[in-house]
Amino acid sequence: MSDTPPTEPQGDETVIRLVDVNKWYGTFQALRDINLSVKRG
Repeated sequence: MSDTPPTEPQGDETVIRLVDVNKWYGTFQALRDINLSVKRG
């Protein structure tokens, strides 16, 4: 474990990006063409 404090968020930096995600469970489509961006902070 570190004793340094966490840094401040970097604003618009995208840390997770999903583009056109589809998820099927057998014949059931749970997600269709999902897009998601998660920014730091």
